[in-house]
Amino acid sequence: MTPTPSEKLGPSVTRRVLLGGALAAGATAAGLELLWPATKKPVVRVFGAAGSFTGLAGLSHLPSGHRVATVTVPSWRFGPGQAAFECAVAKDGSVIMGTTPFTDDQLRPTAADMEIGVLDADGPSFTSVVIPSTTGRTLLPGIGASGLGGADVSGVVALPESATPRVLFVSTAPYHGWDAGAYGELPSIGELALSTSGWRYDPEVSWTADALAARCPAPIAATAFPSRGVGPRDNRGTTAAAVLPRSGHVIVAQYFGSDGGRSGGLLALDRDVNRVRGAWDNPAVLVFGQPVLCHPRQLAADPSSAAGDERFVVIFDTFDAAGRVVPFPIQEFSYRAETGTIRPVSTAVRAAQDGTRLELAVFLADGTLVVARTKPDGLSAATVVVYRKHRGERSLGRYPPADTGGDLDWGRTCQPDTAIAGTDRGGLVRSLSVDPQTGRVFLAGLNGLLQTVEPPADRASGQWRAAVPVDLALDLLRTPQHYPIGIRQGAVDERRRLLWLPCNQLTLGLTPWPVTPFALDQWIFAIAIDAIALAQA
Repeated sequence: MTPTPSEKLGPSVTRRVLLGGALAAGATAAGLELLWPATKKPVVRVFGAAGSFTGLAGLSHLPSGHRVATVTVPSWRFGPGQAAFECAVAKDGSVIMGTTPFTDDQLRPTAADMEIGVLDADGPSFTSVVIPSTTGRTLLPGIGASGLGGADVSGVVALPESATPRVLFVSTAPYHGWDAGAYGELPSIGELALSTSGWRYDPEVSWTADALAARCPAPIAATAFPSRGVGPRDNRGTTAAAVLPRSGHVIVAQYFGSDGGRSGGLLALDRDVNRVRGAWDNPAVLVFGQPVLCHPRQLAADPSSAAGDERFVVIFDTFDAAGRVVPFPIQEFSYRAETGTIRPVSTAVRAAQDGTRLELAVFLADGTLVVARTKPDGLSAATVVVYRKHRGERSLGRYPPADTGGDLDWGRTCQPDTAIAGTDRGGLVRSLSVDPQTGRVFLAGLNGLLQTVEPPADRASGQWRAAVPVDLALDLLRTPQHYPIGIRQGAVDERRRLLWLPCNQLTLGLTPWPVTPFALDQWIFAIAIDAIALAQA
């Protein structure tokens, strides 16, 4: 079913339901439906283009029993070769979605432009903001006769301190070999701003790799943005960003090393003066005498940090010299805004020596660190682990980094305070989000299983509780071509009490690359977060 205009999304009705009390432990999704009949509002809504919902069209309930509805957005459109990626919720409630190639590899593009999707859920309406180059070009072919080029948008972050709603974005690979003199450069780090005419790209506070190098302290520029010899400088894969809670400075992950093969690093960006304030490069790591390459992939900032000692964590993709996966670790860092200094507080640690990989991390308001893990197969979830903050520190700091390479403690076990039972049911966790109001954590797997866990009031001795999982029924969205469909990093809308989860469709290896760009359906889920927390498993 498709909601009528009178069913536009507004402040969630689940607050009225909660006044009646939560379900007792052991309740089921059927019990959830008993609390919902007065309005018959769906717990899950799926937004997308007309005719794109396949098996979900007309469905009233998901396999898990949660009420579902589809929402046709008349202007919904992702460009040829563009897949929906992670999202952020701006201050005005707009949902901002990044885009990446159908290959799920930013270095193998399937489009010829750089674009960001903006959903106004109240309309509903959708706008595709196409980012121009420094010479005003919007189509930038870069690879052979196929016309592939453009750029990805691998990270989007709402900027909470801005008076005007703004979103910062980063691109891992904004250049694919075109003539930069004629076609110009695309930004490595940029911003969208809300104007009277809608969301627009703001080139005044957006930076190409060359512009970033010009805004670096001289000793940093050569290694943070090395010259390619021809064409623009290398941005080293600016792949993720996080806003620090006290200074408002932005930590940016650089996935690659300065020579393309070494471990990556971190940047600190001061937006107030449009400058890179500091940088940190991962030192050479030897484990049992063998080199390990460390590529920072995900960042999470601790909202309980103190000024002058703002904490954040990094999860690394790690590989040996043969390109084989080394179980991914996590490392804690401190940032001092006055000097732009980034320093590691811990060495890189794992939760266990069982082959599991640390995948995604979030912080609760009190500094509790929650980390999702993946089993050694790389495709299914392992139990989520928790590191509490005690007397200003987490246990990661018990294992300080070595001063030189060959860190004997690198990758050692740092025992978590808690492992949350029942959180290993789904696929590889692709989204981990926290509701700042309640501390509830939402984890969504590649296969579309969404789980909610609620923290105890007593962090030291209480038990985390898990709600009845939501089965988002991704298989029902699958098209006759049977392209892979999966969830990407979502975001919580505090005002509407919704969790937004982008759902993308890719080709991966099913279509030989490179190909002429073509379009595939993409979607986004909106889940009423208070409703799914009612039924405790």
